[in-house]
Amino acid sequence: MIKIECGIKNFKSLKRKLKKIERLSEPFFSSYEFDLERVYEQAAKCKDVENFIIAAQGGAVTSFLGMWSCLGVYFTTKNVFFLTTTDPDYINFLKKKCDPGKSLLVAISSSGENVNQLEMVLAFKEYKKLVIRANSKSALAKLAEQEGVMVIESPDIPDRFAGAAELALAPASLVYIPMGKILKGYKEMKEKYLPAVPIEENSALQFAASLFLLEEKGYDEVYTLIYSQQLAGFSEFVMQMMHETVCKEGKGQTFVVVPAPEAQHHTNQRFFGGKQNMVGLFVRVENYAYDEVLKVEEDLGKIALRKRNVNLLNGISLGRTLECEYEGVREEAKKKKIPTITIAIEKVTHESVGGFLAFWQYVGFYSALLRGLDPFTQPEVEASKEISFKLRKNLTF
Repeated sequence: MIKIECGIKNFKSLKRKLKKIERLSEPFFSSYEFDLERVYEQAAKCKDVENFIIAAQGGAVTSFLGMWSCLGVYFTTKNVFFLTTTDPDYINFLKKKCDPGKSLLVAISSSGENVNQLEMVLAFKEYKKLVIRANSKSALAKLAEQEGVMVIESPDIPDRFAGAAELALAPASLVYIPMGKILKGYKEMKEKYLPAVPIEENSALQFAASLFLLEEKGYDEVYTLIYSQQLAGFSEFVMQMMHETVCKEGKGQTFVVVPAPEAQHHTNQRFFGGKQNMVGLFVRVENYAYDEVLKVEEDLGKIALRKRNVNLLNGISLGRTLECEYEGVREEAKKKKIPTITIAIEKVTHESVGGFLAFWQYVGFYSALLRGLDPFTQPEVEASKEISFKLRKNLTF
């Protein structure tokens, strides 16, 4: 379902680190048993809702955002709006767009102490609400209790690792994205990434180890081109997973995650012409559900195009054109001796989306362990939040 192509094959220098990983048990984030029936019962109560406003930030929303971009946009009739800011103009737009009688504000947070999110919730006072949370003693939980808001409980798993828990799958159920299929793909693929699976057979560990070895050689940025409009919705999820999980104590790589081929028209200049500290990471799809073949009429085919003519495009499928774009960048990187890695997804399906989530969770997990870091902390995220909260005191009377 997910294949890795990478130039690095020798991991002997990591033998001691890999032995430690092999002895680990399955991490708690992937061993959690999600209760499908319980969430379906709650979702059934929202069947008449037309507009869902998802009020969440960070890991509380990035997994579901990826699912929605891959599946929801294409396969459901519900309207979903992502509210990740208190931008007053955007909130005004949402209120005009979403009739309170036909809309539901879904607040998602494991901690329930995100001040900015509480402000979003308060801004939609007249709207029906549903809260998905883990901390029953939090401010968000108390707010839900006082207002009699419907609540879906989620386990205490760090947000970015909760893609196979209520935090992401419950909102998916609300908009009729089949959770069972996503969970099936997640479980099938995570078995291939468990710590006991040796690196020769474990593509998530191979990928994490390759990035680690490249960082040791000075490659501290990862130019991530996603050649799929659907998978591009996981951009923020990938950045959050790698930045929060791995970038600590002066370690870790910066991920520049961009949709391709559009990004080739600007960031390729940085990749090829700028400082040579970037790894090229390509995410591509091998097969498409609908792969249209281009047909060029005879009179149009004579138009000049790059010293050839437009007829060159006749009979080429759109999927093949994307493949040519990817191969062009990869070949140029090879000429310039820039290291590249390719992640190939066989086809975008509900199951492969679940597998994609599992893959990145384990990549983040292993990447932190290889650097001697705790995968489940994000110590530098809280300091600025505390400062911004204190600044609010000067705004109240």
